[in-house]
Amino acid sequence: MKVISAILASCNMTWSNTVMAIAYFKDIKDLPLFREYLKVNNYPDIPIAISHANICRDDLLFEVELNAIR
Repeated sequence: MKVISAILASCNMTWSNTVMAIAYFKDIKDLPLFREYLKVNNYPDIPIAISHANICRDDLLFEVELNAIR
């Protein structure tokens, strides 16, 4: 999430510029942790499609892909 925030900042954007996102979870049981993280850290309410799928790196629990518009 910090990496995505830094990428958005490098484009003079924030999470509030996000118009859609897809979250890919290796283990769907981690979804409640993700939702709680978003809530506790005051992320804006954005549409997020959830997918239970293989992800590209074994050391990650999830990946997020998003579109943002400035």
